[in-house]
Amino acid sequence: VSSFLGPQGRPRLLALYQQAIAQGYRFYSFGDGMLLWGGRNLC
Repeated sequence: VSSFLGPQGRPRLLALYQQAIAQGYRFYSFGDGMLLWGGRNLC
């Protein structure tokens, strides 16, 4: 997300993260890619 905001957007992003943490949000990172395997055939 930060890479899309540029250097001027970093302070706003950090403020948003602080607000989310204060409200109890959790952050999950799956790296550059992920596979979600479900029981339903989507093809």
